[in-house]
Amino acid sequence: MMFLFALKLYHISVINATSSKGVVYLYEKFEALLNKKGVTAYAVAKATGMQSATLYAWRDGVYKPKVEKLQKLADYFGVDVTYFLDEQN
Repeated sequence: MMFLFALKLYHISVINATSSKGVVYLYEKFEALLNKKGVTAYAVAKATGMQSATLYAWRDGVYKPKVEKLQKLADYFGVDVTYFLDEQN
């Protein structure tokens, strides 16, 4: 149930975002988690099976992360996927 809610939020928050600014905002949330846990994007990519190039393209506003990738990151960091979508966090 929560996954479907997050998926709906994802579609509203990410897919409808036409500027790279929204994508960069999501990366900033990711970067905050990196700093908190004291790991690098490369280490997270390796641990989650994601390509580090994908994370860097996300940082640069070239790539909009798919909900499945956000879920992998949320699982890795022990947060809900909505963390990436909620502007209050």
